[in-house]
Amino acid sequence: MIGLTVSVPRNKPFLDKKDKGSVEFILLLSVPLLAAISFIIGPFMSKMMLGQWSAEYKWLFVILVVSNILQGISYAYFRASMKYNHANVIQLIGFVFVPLVTVWFSGNILEYVTMYSYLFLSVSGLIWLYISSVYLLPEIRKNFANVKKTFAGNTVFLFRYGFNRLPGLIGASVIYTFPALLMNRFASQADVGVFSFIMQFISILSLPINSLGIVLLPHLSARLANQDHAGAQKIVAAILSLFGRAGAVCSVFLLAFFHPILSLITNQEMNIAFLDWFLLGSGLMLVYYNLLRNPIDASSSKAYSTFVVIYSLLSGLGTAAVCLTFLSYMATIKLSIFASFLSMGILSQYFCVKLYRIKIDPNNLMRLIAFYLFVLVGAILISYNYGLMLCLLFIGIMAGVWIFVDAEVKKIFLLVKSFGQNKRLLIK
Repeated sequence: MIGLTVSVPRNKPFLDKKDKGSVEFILLLSVPLLAAISFIIGPFMSKMMLGQWSAEYKWLFVILVVSNILQGISYAYFRASMKYNHANVIQLIGFVFVPLVTVWFSGNILEYVTMYSYLFLSVSGLIWLYISSVYLLPEIRKNFANVKKTFAGNTVFLFRYGFNRLPGLIGASVIYTFPALLMNRFASQADVGVFSFIMQFISILSLPINSLGIVLLPHLSARLANQDHAGAQKIVAAILSLFGRAGAVCSVFLLAFFHPILSLITNQEMNIAFLDWFLLGSGLMLVYYNLLRNPIDASSSKAYSTFVVIYSLLSGLGTAAVCLTFLSYMATIKLSIFASFLSMGILSQYFCVKLYRIKIDPNNLMRLIAFYLFVLVGAILISYNYGLMLCLLFIGIMAGVWIFVDAEVKKIFLLVKSFGQNKRLLIK
C-alpha cells in the first residue's frame, strides 16, 4: 500500500490544517487505482511467491491483495480520524470474524482459501463503501473548490512520505521473519522450540505497546500540527521515563519466570542455552522499538525510522559476517539477532531524544544502564545455576522499586543523614 497505512495517520492532521478534505479526496481516487494495479500485476506476483501453486491460487492471491488494501486503508483512515473504536472493529472483523467463519464452514484447504478470499473481499469492500459514502464524500463536497487545486501537491507529499518508509517496513519484516527461517534451517528441534517461545513472549509483551501505538502516532501528529511542541515533548519524555523503568523491572521477571513457564508448558525440563538469555533480553529492545517508532514517524517527514531499521539490519549482518569466522552457525545466528534487536532499541531511543529535544538526567541514565548490566549478569548466572533465580528475582524487585521511587529514596536518605548529624551534635 506504498506506506499509506503510516502516511495517512501521520499526515492527515497536517493536511487538514491547510487543506481540509484533501486526504479524503486523495484516498477516494487512489484506492480504486491501487486495486486496479493489483489486478494487473497480482498474477505475476503470485507466480513469484507461490511457484507451482500459482496456477491454482493465482486469482485468490489477487483477491487477498485487494482485500488487504481496502482493509488497511480503512483502518488507517479511522486511526487518522482518531476513531479508535471503529479501527478496532475493522481489525476484529477482518482478522478474527472472517477467519473463524471460514474455518467453521470449509472442509479443506482449497475451500478455506477460496471462502476466506471472497468473504474478506466482500467485508472489506462493504466497509470501504461505508467509509466513502459516510465520511469521504461529504467532506469532499464541502471543500471541493480548495482540495482540487492542491490535489497534485498533497498527493505527492502523502505518497512520498509513505514510499520513503517502505525500505524500513520491508527491513523490519526481514528482521522479524528471517531469523525463524534460519533457525528452522540450521537449529535442532529443541532450539527451534525455545526460540519460538522467546518470540511468543515478545509478542505478548508487544500487545499493550501496539495498542498504545495505535493512539500515539495520530495524537502526537495532531499536537505537532497545532504547534504544541511542548505537549508532544512531555508525552514522549513520560513514555521514555516510564517504559525505560518498566522495561528494566520487566526484564528481571522475564529472566526469573521464563524457564519455569517454558518447562510447565512443554511438560519437560527445557535446556536453555547461554545465548538464549541474551535473545530474551534483547527482545525487550524490539518491543521498545515498536513503541518509539510512532513518535519518530510523527516528528518529521524524514524517514528516521527507516534508518533505524536499515542500520539494525546491517548491524546484524555485520555481526554474522564477523562471528561466522570463529563461531558455529547457531551462535552466529543468535548473536546477529541480538545485535539487530539491540540496535533497534538504542537507535529508537536516540532519535526520540534528539527529535523531541528531551533532556536526559545522567544519573537516571547511568542507573538504568547499571540495572540492565545487572540483568545481564543475572542471565549468565541463571544459565549456569538455576538455583540463583530467587536471588535474582528478589534483588531485581528491590532494584526496581528503587528505580521507580528514586526521588523518595533520596529524600529518606537525606532525612536519615540529617537525623544522624543532629544526634551527634546532641551527644557532643
